[in-house]
Amino acid sequence: MKTLILLIAMMFYGTFLFSQTSDSTKKTSTFQLDLGIGAGLIRNTASPSIEASFSHKHKNKWEIGINTITYFFFEQSIKANNTKDFKAYINTFLNAEFLINGLFNNENTNKKDWKGFGLGYLIDNNGGYFKGATAKLYFISRYKYFTVIPEIIFTDDFKSMFPGFTIVF
Repeated sequence: MKTLILLIAMMFYGTFLFSQTSDSTKKTSTFQLDLGIGAGLIRNTASPSIEASFSHKHKNKWEIGINTITYFFFEQSIKANNTKDFKAYINTFLNAEFLINGLFNNENTNKKDWKGFGLGYLIDNNGGYFKGATAKLYFISRYKYFTVIPEIIFTDDFKSMFPGFTIVF
């Protein structure tokens, strides 16, 4: 029950800090757990997504973390008796990320200007959207209320690649 309450609270609040100083003038390191929802464009298919991440932020200068992002692909088919059959395919990537605050604006690190990169590997493959070993390389632009992630996905045992684009709130 406590886990369910924690997940519901994360959906509304978004971030939980595990350690933080009581003095707001001191810069400290924090661990945080985030949960986000968003949408992705994978090949030519729009897909809702959900993301869960755990990260370590060091003195508001850099951040390193791991996360999973799950994409939901939907298909509809019509059976012989004219009934519709709906299927959902879940594909999950495990990612590692590194971000720097003020990467392109190093004059003011108090401003939240987080940019970075990530590398992910497909750990749950369903529905035939990806073939064989699949990985992705992406750039992260984190803003106040959302994150923009352009990505390149390598699939079919790294023989083919295509772009992707995800927005997470």
